[in-house]
Amino acid sequence: MPSTGPAIRARGRRILFSALLALVIAAALVAGLCFSTRAVEEVSYSTAVYDRKGALMRLTLSPDEKYRIRADSGSLPKRFTEAILLKEDRLFFWHPGVDPAALGRAFWHSFVARDYRSGGSTITMQAVRLLYRLDTTSVGGKLRQIFHALLIECTYPKRRILELYCSLVPCGGNVEGFPAASLLYLHKPLSSLSLSETLLLCSIPQRPREREPGDEGGSARGARDLLFKSWLAVHPEDAGLSVQFALPEQSSLSLPFAAPHAVTSLLQRHRGESTISSTIDLGLQSTVERIVTRYRDRKTAVGIHNACALLVKADSMEVLSEVGSADFFDESIDGQVNGTEAKRSPGSALKPFLYALAMDQSLIHPMTVLKDAPIHFSGYNPDNFDNDFEGPITARDALVRSRNVPAVALMQRVKNPDLYDLLSRAGVSDLRPRSVYGVSLILGTAEVTMKELAGLYGMLANGGEMRPLRDTMSAPPARNGPRLISAQAAYLTAHILQERPRPDELAAGPVVQETRPCAWKTGTSIGFRDAWCVGIFDSFIICVWVGNFDGSGNPELVGLRTAAPLMFEIIDALRASGLSRDYDTGEAVQQPPGIIVTKVCATSGKIPTAFCPTVVDTLFIPGVSPIDVCDVHQQIYIDVKSGLRRSRPIPGRTRSTVMEIWPSDILALFEKAGLPRRPPPAFAPDDDMNAQADSGTSPQIASPLPGGEYSVRVGDPTYGDIPFVAVVPSDVRTVYWFLNESFVGQSPGKAAFFWKAAPGSYVLRATDEHGRSGSCTFKVVARE
Repeated sequence: MPSTGPAIRARGRRILFSALLALVIAAALVAGLCFSTRAVEEVSYSTAVYDRKGALMRLTLSPDEKYRIRADSGSLPKRFTEAILLKEDRLFFWHPGVDPAALGRAFWHSFVARDYRSGGSTITMQAVRLLYRLDTTSVGGKLRQIFHALLIECTYPKRRILELYCSLVPCGGNVEGFPAASLLYLHKPLSSLSLSETLLLCSIPQRPREREPGDEGGSARGARDLLFKSWLAVHPEDAGLSVQFALPEQSSLSLPFAAPHAVTSLLQRHRGESTISSTIDLGLQSTVERIVTRYRDRKTAVGIHNACALLVKADSMEVLSEVGSADFFDESIDGQVNGTEAKRSPGSALKPFLYALAMDQSLIHPMTVLKDAPIHFSGYNPDNFDNDFEGPITARDALVRSRNVPAVALMQRVKNPDLYDLLSRAGVSDLRPRSVYGVSLILGTAEVTMKELAGLYGMLANGGEMRPLRDTMSAPPARNGPRLISAQAAYLTAHILQERPRPDELAAGPVVQETRPCAWKTGTSIGFRDAWCVGIFDSFIICVWVGNFDGSGNPELVGLRTAAPLMFEIIDALRASGLSRDYDTGEAVQQPPGIIVTKVCATSGKIPTAFCPTVVDTLFIPGVSPIDVCDVHQQIYIDVKSGLRRSRPIPGRTRSTVMEIWPSDILALFEKAGLPRRPPPAFAPDDDMNAQADSGTSPQIASPLPGGEYSVRVGDPTYGDIPFVAVVPSDVRTVYWFLNESFVGQSPGKAAFFWKAAPGSYVLRATDEHGRSGSCTFKVVARE
C-alpha cells in the first residue's frame, strides 16, 4: 500500500495555493474596486454659473483644462438618453459591461479582416477608456479595458455609468461631455434641445474634430441624418420632422462672460461646486451695466471715472443685478475690483435708521420740531453741508433735507439701542469700538459696503426685519429675519423718504411718469470721495455709488448732484423697458397696522391747544409717538396801563393775548435770518414771583454736555474755558449760574458764560429771574 504522506502534503499544497490564489484575486478585486471608485470620484469638472432663468453666465475650465460639466439624472432628458443608447449601445441596460458578441465581431474585423470601422466597445468600456486614458488599440489595452469595465459595473449602477460617459465623451477641442457641448455649441441646456439638436450632439463623439456643429463640410449633419433613420425605425411618428432636418446649422462655439463681478464673487465663495444657479437676471443686468457705463463716460470730463450699482428684489432680498465697476476690463480704473463689496463712507445715507430708532423710542414723529442750531459735544461742533442753520425744522424736513445738526442732536438722545447697536446687529462688518465714532457716526464715519447698505434699506421695505442678501437660488429664502426696528417706524421713515421730490432736472434721459413713489436718500462722504443714492421703488431696492476707486476727492461727488441722477436713470430705464415686471408685486413699502393720522400744531409739531392757530395732519404711532402739548403758543396777560406782563389775570386791569414763546437759541437764529420774533414784555415789578416760577419752561443746559467729561491741560493759561449755555424761554433776560451751590456769575439769556475750568466733579445749576432752574452734572479731569 503506497504511503499517504506525500499525497497528503501535495493536497495540502494545492489547497494552500488555491487559498492564496483566491486571496490574491479577492485583494485584486478589492483594490480594483477601490481604484475604480477613487478614479470616478476624482474626475474634475468645470463650474457652470447660470442666471436665475437658466442662461449660462460663465463656464470655467476644469483643473485639467477642459470644459466639462458633470451629467446627472436631472440633466439627461429621456429623449437624449434614448438617442445616445441608439447610437452607441442598444443593449447597455442588459449586458454586464461587456458585450461578447460585439467584441467578437470587432476582433474579427480589426485583427483578421483589417476593417476598423466596426467597434465592440460598450458605453461602459468607453467610459473606462476615457476615465483611465487607456490605449485600447492593443490586446493588452483592450483586456485592461474589459477588466475595469467589469469592475465599474460591480461598483456603480447603470445610470451612474451612463452619466459618467456623458460627462467625459470628447466633443471637439477641449470640450468634453454633452452638457458642456450643448451649452457652448447650441447655447442651451440638454433639456431644451430639439430632436434635431439632440441627434446632432449624439453624433459628435465618433469624429469630434470633424463634427463640431457648424462645420463647413456638413459631416455633423450627415451623421445626424443617418442617426435619424435609425430613430425613425423606433419612432415612426417623427417622420414629419424630416423638413426640419434640412435646415442648416448655425451653431458655433462661444464662451459667455456675463455679470463678471457677481460671477467672480460666487466662484470665490462656492469653490468646488459644479453648478451655481445665481439670482442674477441677465436682462436686468445688461440694462444696468449699459446705463452705468454710459453715465460714467459722460462724467469722465469732470474727473469721475467709476460707478457701481446693485439691484435687489425687496421681499426676498435676491440680487437681480450687480455692477461692481463701470468697466471690468479697464485696468486704469481697477475695473476688476468689485465696488459693491468695498468699504466706503456712506455719508448721510445712515440717517433714516437713526430717525426710525428715535420714533421707536418715543422721541419724535414726522412733524416733531427739531432744532437746527449750533451745538457743542465735548469739543465737537457739527455743522450742516451748507454751513448754515435753519432754526426750528420738522423731523420730516430734517431727514428729507439731510440736515446734520438735528441728526447729531438725535444721536445724543437715542439709547438702547442706538445707531451703533443697530449697525452691529445688522451685521455691518469691521466696526471699530463705539468710542472711536461718537456722535459723528451719523455723518458716515463708519464705513459700509454697498451690499450692507442695501441690506439696511431692506429693513425699511420689510417692516423692520433684517433679511440677508441672497445671491444663489439654492440659498434659503430671506424671510422672517430679526426685527431691529418696528414695522411702524420703518414705514414712517420710508414714507418720509417717499415725499422727497426727485431731481428730474438733473436726469440725463426722459423722465418716465409713474404714479408709484420712490423712497430715496443720498449720501456724500467727508472730502467728497463717495457719492451715494439708495432707493426703494416698486418692488425693488437700488443702490448706486459714484466715485473713484483710488479714493480721490472731487467736489462733483455729491450724492444729490451725481449719484441721484444715475439712480433715477436706471429706474426710468427699467420701468420703460418692462424688464422689471416679472418681479413687480406692487409697492415695496406697505403700511402696517398700528398707524393713525392725527393733528398737531403746525408751528411746534406738538399736540395742539386752543391757542394754536394752525394745525396739520401727521402719521402717528399710538402709545409710542410723543404726546407733548404745544408750549410755543402761550396765553399771556398784559397790564393795559403799563403794557407789562402779569402772571395772572386781574379783572379790569389786564387783557389776554397769544404769543409765540421760543427758546433763546431759536430766537437767535430767527434774528440771524432777518426774521426776528417779538419777545413777550417783561413782568411788572410788583408781579407775583411765585406765580412766575410756576409758569413757563425751566432753563435747559446745553453746555456743558450733561454727564460729559472734559479735560484741561495743567499749567496752560490759554486752555480750559468751558462755556455755560442755557436754552431759556424768550421772556428770560438773565441767567444766574451756580456751581456746587456756589454762585459763579451771570449772563444775558442768550449769551454764554465762560468758566475757567478746574479738575473735579460738579453740579451746575442755571436759574432765571423768574426762579425757574435746571441742572446737570459734568466732570473735569487734568492731563499733562
